[in-house]
Amino acid sequence: VIFLFYVGMLSVPCFADLQLIDRISAVVSDEIVLDSQVQEKIRRANIVAVSEFPAGEKDPDTDRALQDAINLELIRQKAVELEVDVSDADVEQEVKRFLDGRGLSKDGLTAALKQQGMSYEEYKSDFHDQMLLRKFQGMVVGPLVKITDKEVEAYFFRKSGSSAEGKRLQLRQIVIAVPAGASPEIEEAKREVARNAFQKLSGGMPIDEAVKVYSDDVHSREKGGIMPEVGLSDLSEAVRVAVEPLEPGKFTSPLKTPAGFYIFYLEKIKFAGSDEFLRQKQNLENELRAQEFGSQTKKWLSEQRKRVKVNIIPL
Repeated sequence: VIFLFYVGMLSVPCFADLQLIDRISAVVSDEIVLDSQVQEKIRRANIVAVSEFPAGEKDPDTDRALQDAINLELIRQKAVELEVDVSDADVEQEVKRFLDGRGLSKDGLTAALKQQGMSYEEYKSDFHDQMLLRKFQGMVVGPLVKITDKEVEAYFFRKSGSSAEGKRLQLRQIVIAVPAGASPEIEEAKREVARNAFQKLSGGMPIDEAVKVYSDDVHSREKGGIMPEVGLSDLSEAVRVAVEPLEPGKFTSPLKTPAGFYIFYLEKIKFAGSDEFLRQKQNLENELRAQEFGSQTKKWLSEQRKRVKVNIIPL
């Protein structure tokens, strides 16, 4: 363990006269992270500014704050490499904009900070780190975050607990009919046809070709098995359970029904939308973006820790 001591004005120093003033908690490349930095983050309830990765939310505050301090140092070092910089003038301008937007003065801020045991220079240092972090993330992490309308819709379904609501499907079907009262031998023969159709589809046979070869429904066979657009919630339970997990271009295994065996192919999904979804859409997108931002940040940190030597010094 590496400690930082203060030695008094003695002609012959001894350990009894040493005063512990700080300790080194980690070394990131050649830069040190002090225990005082970690404890200050906890004191000011600023435990996580970047990410507590690889610690978790349930880990002790000291572990989370230390990992966050290490991650911030990794970003500082990478920012220097990429020539990402925030000048003192930039910080002053941003602080002024922040204060003006809230009708506050610099003197008022300084007085408030003093009551919290914090100087204006320390506040500026924090502001600098926040600006550097935003600038770095906008350059490195931001371009990796992409949220599609389909993902927002799926997220709405998951949160609402009603995945069938608003989904309309364009399906194709292969119908292998089993006549009423058919013997077990005929039914088994039809089952084998359904298995063959499924295997051919799995092997890459186009759906419209498979319909022509295997489907007994003459009318739908002429249209490549295409069905009228249908709401997911309007399907029978057995079909809905089989179809709901599908992505466009995928198909079910043969489903046994009183009329025979069916294979359903999902052509496309449409979202009819709803007033509630439209009200929530922007917030949902922001939530997803924040989640993806955090995920991509952790991924970057994980890769960076493989490249940069990080040495955590146990107490």
